[in-house]
Formats: sequence, C-alpha cells, structure tokens
Amino acid sequence: MKYNLLDISDINRFDTDCQRFKEFGANVELKKVNKTRTTTQNKALHLYFTFIADQLTEKNIEYEWKGIKGMILSCNYNGQIVKDFLWRPIQKQLFKKESTTELTTSEINEIIDVLSKAFAHIGITILFPSYESWATSEILKNYELQ
Repeated sequence: MKYNLLDISDINRFDTDCQRFKEFGANVELKKVNKTRTTTQNKALHLYFTFIADQLTEKNIEYEWKGIKGMILSCNYNGQIVKDFLWRPIQKQLFKKESTTELTTSEINEIIDVLSKAFAHIGITILFPSYESWATSEILKNYELQ
C-alpha cells in the first residue's frame, strides 16, 4: 500500500493500517518511495531524445549496427534509437533501472550531464527542453498537420 503522508486522509489510513498490523503481529516492510517524473517531464524527456536525433542528423552522424551476415547497416537517428541505444545503456549502468519511468528527476539530470559532456566533444550542445520549448514544438506540430 502507498500513502501520501502530506494528505490527511492518507495519514489517517496509514495510522489505522499500522494499528491493525501491530494487532495481528504482521511482518511489514516500510520504504520511502521517491517521486518519479511527471507527464510533462516525460514529454520533455522524449522531446529531448528527438532534439538529440535531429542534431546528430544535422552533423551527418548515423546510427550503425551489424546486420545480416556482418553487413554494417546505418540509418538516421530518431528519438527511439537515441532512447534505446544512447540513453538506456547509461541509465542501466548508473542506476540499474530498466525503464525511464523508474527514474527520479535527479537521476535524469545525471544522465543528461553524461550525454552533454559526450556531445560537447563532437560540437553538439543540446539543452533539455523547457515547458516553453515543448509547447512551441506542439504548436508547430499542430500547425504542420493543418
């Protein structure tokens, strides 16, 4: 069970449940749950992946992998390739987490720092999108659909 100990109804429920656990002599595990990102932060993260892909494409840097019978195949980066082959390996090494949904804001910031340093070596600067830049991109997308 999860409780928000800033919410009075959850505090009361927590106190009641703790009393019941004590009465029954139950084994209980209590742990603090860190906040993960919001929906807006999630959209910004995926927009960041797209920004990276666009910058790599502008620099004519392609994603390469060994294909059938050792052939080297390549294509332009896209947001999903950035997420799966640039972001996620760093995430797994630093935090042992499989999914971006498990990351906290501070963990996301650490991965951004690692990527920023790596991209600086090839002359690419990519800022994490702000709400304003995300909203602008959504407006542009809607404009292009018309």
